Amino acid sequence: MTGGALLGGMIASIAMGLTGNQLLAGEESIEVYNEKSEAINEIYKKVEEIIRKRQDEYQKMTEEELAHFDSVMGDGLHEIFTGALSSDTDYDAVTKGIDKVLAYWGKTVLFHSKDEYKAQWDQPLILKF
Repeated sequence: MTGGALLGGMIASIAMGLTGNQLLAGEESIEVYNEKSEAINEIYKKVEEIIRKRQDEYQKMTEEELAHFDSVMGDGLHEIFTGALSSDTDYDAVTKGIDKVLAYWGKTVLFHSKDEYKAQWDQPLILKF
């Protein structure tokens, strides 16, 4: 074997050793990356699940509130129209209907009956808007 062949063999051996170490280090890096990627995917799935649950809860709450709103408005308006369209206008029914509608927003009519309305005539009227 010549000196050149021996030197070439040593260089090739060192190069193969370095390349092998780099390949092993690369494989370890890929394994670490894959583990981190799997952990991130699990966290993402849990976050998606939490978001979906919150969206479902919000949708259910919204649907319940809309059903309540429809019920209150329907009852109030029905009472208003029934009172207003009767042969002898039923002002108490109209007032009760308006009161039902206003109650949804935590408000109330100023006078609940004709008697309350007539009673205020002797007093100065103070309106609040």
